[in-house]
Amino acid sequence: MLSTNQKNCFVLVVLIASIIFNDSLHQYLAGSLFGMIVSYLFFQVRQFGLKQAFYSKNDPRTINQIVTMAADGRLTELQKVYEVMPKDQFLSIKQQGGQTLLIFATHFAHLDVMQWLISIGADVNELSNQKESPLLRACHFNRYEAAKLLIQHKANLNQVSQDGTTPLARATLRNKPELVKLLLENGALIDKGTLIELRKPGELLDGIRNIVTEELVWRRKREMLKWHKQNSGTAGNGYPEAARRINKNVLNKVLAEYI
Repeated sequence: MLSTNQKNCFVLVVLIASIIFNDSLHQYLAGSLFGMIVSYLFFQVRQFGLKQAFYSKNDPRTINQIVTMAADGRLTELQKVYEVMPKDQFLSIKQQGGQTLLIFATHFAHLDVMQWLISIGADVNELSNQKESPLLRACHFNRYEAAKLLIQHKANLNQVSQDGTTPLARATLRNKPELVKLLLENGALIDKGTLIELRKPGELLDGIRNIVTEELVWRRKREMLKWHKQNSGTAGNGYPEAARRINKNVLNKVLAEYI
């Protein structure tokens, strides 16, 4: 059975032949054949990209099947594919967005697949086209055990994605205190990019340290003046702008354990 690449190349040859022998074909037949071939090749290139449609060593259809195996956690099937495919070729398999097999396994927290991929040489810091690492994906979807495994294998704790967020930023913004603690305990930097106002993507905050300082000052002031009791219903007025942007569960954990 021909692969998708081989089929596309064959159709391309037919197209070239139809152009060369155009005079020998009936005008209506030649026009119909030309239109169908061009339409088919256009949609193939649109779906797979020029390189994958004609030149890739991997059949795009096969790539999608292997990626699905990783996403579904079908370790045995992945191992069978690996046995008949060159190692470098297997580890270089990516979706069109550049997501690796390890990123897909991480997304669904298939720890056995992740461990196996790492053991055969998968790079825990390889990025997608959006500069997303497996650890960024784990923190975004609250995959604690997956994040822990990646960190054990030297995942970059401070990788900045295309949208300007770090793993710590993802865990903070999505209200995952245990992930925040895991990242901080392993040396994640509290710096620009840790907090971001999502409605203003280009505007990074100065960092969690300034926010924590403002929060501490505000709490002392409130206790001293008993402001929240004397002015019920207006407790939000005057509250530090930056502190309102951070999830309070995460902020309380930082205050309690790291300040």
